[in-house]
Amino acid sequence: MLNFAGMSKKVISFLILLSMAGACRQSPEAPAAKEPGPGSEEIKGLTALNEEIKKNPGDAELYYSRADLYLLNGKTREGLADLEEAIALDSSQAYFYLRLADELMRIENKELQLPDSKRAIETLLRYLKRDPENEKVNQKLADLYIYTKQNKAALDLLQSMIDRAPYQPPAYFKRGFIFKSMGDTAAAVRAFRKASEQDPSYFEAYMQLGLLHNRSRPRLALQYYNNALDIRPGSKEALYAKARLLQDLKRYEEAKKIYREMVRIDAQDEQIFYNLGYLYYEQDSLEKAERNFNIAIGLNPAFDFAYYARGVVRESRGNPAGAVSDYQNALRINPEHPYAGEALEELKKKN
Repeated sequence: MLNFAGMSKKVISFLILLSMAGACRQSPEAPAAKEPGPGSEEIKGLTALNEEIKKNPGDAELYYSRADLYLLNGKTREGLADLEEAIALDSSQAYFYLRLADELMRIENKELQLPDSKRAIETLLRYLKRDPENEKVNQKLADLYIYTKQNKAALDLLQSMIDRAPYQPPAYFKRGFIFKSMGDTAAAVRAFRKASEQDPSYFEAYMQLGLLHNRSRPRLALQYYNNALDIRPGSKEALYAKARLLQDLKRYEEAKKIYREMVRIDAQDEQIFYNLGYLYYEQDSLEKAERNFNIAIGLNPAFDFAYYARGVVRESRGNPAGAVSDYQNALRINPEHPYAGEALEELKKKN
């Protein structure tokens, strides 16, 4: 086996990839409405709605319905104007404000300077002046405070919600997320635990607890991932996290078993095969490692790290020409690849 020098197994282990951000709820987001369709001068149903509004100009629901029609057809300015009109006609409907805040955050429109977090927050605050204890509006406002990194405002709001009603799993979860972002791991753990205690089916809380204990208490982290999998047995996010932790603990056979289970769930996920390739490489099963990197590349021909990793394996198997080709492909896809350039230069020196 060739001496890799800078291309050690540690280098490849650094490259193991996970796709967990979304499902672990790394950052709260405003719920998305339906995607708007193409704009049209002749929107189906618009004429009838216009006639209804002429007959009943004081009906807020009609303006809300027309706003929905406009927004679904890409008429952003008109849709937002109708939502404001609906609120002006009936300021008691929380869902008018929630929809307006969602649209202000969801729609990217440079002409209208959207998304507009400031206006979205102001919209929710307008409603809370009349109904300060509305939970949905408070939860949405907390999400927007977190999104805009107004941590103190978010923590104060969430605490006031907890003070009013102690059973608040989402509020505790969001507090945990804020503390985690601030680097206060102990406070984050307490908040996530409280969320899971109040709601034993809180998948995301168990996932966050697992992630926070990966290094300090890996066995406890595995327990949290198992709790998450009890709730969602086929969760790729939880399976990835558990497999990666087992991998870090050098419990390779257990990790491989999970990755094989994941293949049965989704045989089109290139990262599963990439991680399997790494594990086989760690166990000096170079032929199997290369085979799995081949599959990863076949599923995603733009997977630069898979080319690099296969290059390392090919070099180790005495195939410098194949390694050169792989390193070059990695650099072609990503000229800023952190390892491929150095690996290519070292290989050229040897040969």
